Amino acid sequence: MIESQNIIYSSNAANIIQNIISWWTSHLQVIADFDKTLTYWNQQSAIAVLYNFDYLSKDYSKKAKELESFYLPKEEDSSIPYNERKILMNQRRTKHEQLLIESWLSKKHIENVVNSWILCLREWCHEFIDKLDSLWIPLIILSASWLWDSIAIYLQQHLEKKQWVYIISNCYTFDENWIAIKRNEPVITSLNKNETIISKENFPEIYDKIHWRDNIILLWDKIEDLNMADGIETNNILKIWFLNSRTEEKIQLYKQHYDIVINWKLWMQEIQKIINQFK
Repeated sequence: MIESQNIIYSSNAANIIQNIISWWTSHLQVIADFDKTLTYWNQQSAIAVLYNFDYLSKDYSKKAKELESFYLPKEEDSSIPYNERKILMNQRRTKHEQLLIESWLSKKHIENVVNSWILCLREWCHEFIDKLDSLWIPLIILSASWLWDSIAIYLQQHLEKKQWVYIISNCYTFDENWIAIKRNEPVITSLNKNETIISKENFPEIYDKIHWRDNIILLWDKIEDLNMADGIETNNILKIWFLNSRTEEKIQLYKQHYDIVINWKLWMQEIQKIINQFK
């Protein structure tokens, strides 16, 4: 274990990195969370912007906050059995998504969220994504965000078009007036967010690009995201964690499960160094 104030490497991290580098880039994929992983830790999610700014209605905002107050403490309580928390999270999703539809959520509301979003990709994130794209390495943004469109619109505004960036998140079917009429399957939460979601049935285009890529770099920030590695058949998997809350208890937990732990103050430069080893 190699430690500094801002970064922790497991004893096996260097070996995993070298194993990944020894393969062709055609064997590599990168799976990343969005909020507080590719972006900085202290920024609001899209759904929080939606109800904090009353973009739909004060009635929607009030009901959304009530759902959050009831469910969020339970979803984050690790003393509650995992399967029970999954049920609670799905309940919250179903109720909130129905509330969004009943409140006439539209593409315009989502654009308003993005335009007022005080959001910034981590420094070196642009360079990191550029390098992946130049090497034809897929970046799968696997997010439990309520609004797929908000991530897509944000990236369109802040990145040049990338052929190898894919977004998997919760999205809606819109009518001819761009009003949301149905939430699409599958439902993605932080407790079911793993590569089994990226099936041939759910996302055939993405699946065809990645299912045979058996070296994986995972980027995330929440302990619930541990299951992003579930269901993946891999030769090598490098787990990188952005530590957004530094406590001794969390550090000891992360040491057990992750190959690299990065302090929230650091940029993407450490990860960029790994990708730069590909020629």
